[in-house]
Amino acid sequence: VYDILKDTTIPSSFVGDSDYESVCCDIDSLYDKLVNSMLHASNATIPSKNTTFFKHWWDEDLQAAKHASITSHRDWVSGGKPRCKNNPLFSNMCKNKLLYKSLIRSKELLGKRLFSDNLNEALLNRDSNSFWKSWNAKFKKVGNAQVIAGTCSPKLIASKFSSAFNSVYDSKLNHPSMSEAVFNSSFSSYKVNDNPLVLTVEAVDFQIRQLDLGKAAGCDGILLEHILYAHPIVTVLMTCIFNACLKVGYVPSLFSQGIITPILKGSVADKTIIDNYRGITINSISSKNFEKCLLPLFGDTLNSSE
Repeated sequence: VYDILKDTTIPSSFVGDSDYESVCCDIDSLYDKLVNSMLHASNATIPSKNTTFFKHWWDEDLQAAKHASITSHRDWVSGGKPRCKNNPLFSNMCKNKLLYKSLIRSKELLGKRLFSDNLNEALLNRDSNSFWKSWNAKFKKVGNAQVIAGTCSPKLIASKFSSAFNSVYDSKLNHPSMSEAVFNSSFSSYKVNDNPLVLTVEAVDFQIRQLDLGKAAGCDGILLEHILYAHPIVTVLMTCIFNACLKVGYVPSLFSQGIITPILKGSVADKTIIDNYRGITINSISSKNFEKCLLPLFGDTLNSSE
């Protein structure tokens, strides 16, 4: 990612007196470049595999045994596939194959035993949350409903969910607490600070490391791992973007986009009824980082409901 971004220049609008539209355009442009560079670097260096490809009990010993088994099998094939027990190619192939299969069985059994130990430890510590988390991860298989709101078409189901979640959003906008008059009243009471707010690279990096790993990506496709394990130039450029956002009161357009995932309200609820689902929005990890950076600056002026 450094090779892609090393020649990036900070837009002059970020430091000078430029019009609002120019700064906003430069913010979107730089953030898009940052996102595309991280995605390009990850696609070029990190192989993509299905979630079931890796086993939690797989280790270096198994990898070495697999390699030895494959190598000895290739040698046996190239030697004409002899089947005499005294032939070293045949005996070596059988030995490595048997060792590999035996090691797989022992590692798999060890993985199951460790899982049972985790359950037992959670029970002894009376940690019900850890117990059921381990239990559900192993045994609970939740299937999606094939028919929702009387239709089995994925496009129609998505459209119905979209309409349902839009109606919830519209009803919140009509709430008295969301009126323009209430906002203007609250905004007028804020004290304006003449000193410009500036985020440091250290502050942004600190907040990045406070976020949880293993979370789903937002619309931009960026995971926390993309940022955390990238070259520090990513954090430096992100800090420049955040400071430009504070300067003009604008955020990249991707920050306002999210992926809404329907989550069933309770395990016993009817899966075929749309009203039994709540929408969980997956936002951009960069927007979460920006919010984390803002909280120490504005936390004292925010109420818990905000």
